Amino acid sequence: MKGIIDSFVPLGRGGAILFVMALLSGCSHSLPGFMNPQGPIAEAQKHHFWFVVIVTLIVVLPVIIQTPIILWRYRYRGNAVDRPHCRGNGSARG
Repeated sequence: MKGIIDSFVPLGRGGAILFVMALLSGCSHSLPGFMNPQGPIAEAQKHHFWFVVIVTLIVVLPVIIQTPIILWRYRYRGNAVDRPHCRGNGSARG
């Protein structure tokens, strides 16, 4: 991304603004698009899409939130205890 922005630096701020305007010129609410269904099946697919997004977020968000907490608790805090639970015949371990 930085390379794209650096390529417009010689054009100045106006060049960067024109670049952004050109990228956004295709965005319009009047055009039929993915989230603007035109029929009953497309409407059902839209509802199914949002249902899948919500169910996925129910699974993914706790993982994303708990990963840094677990890393901080067991890795970065430095007082984690790792005791191996070795029992049985020690000579059979090779």
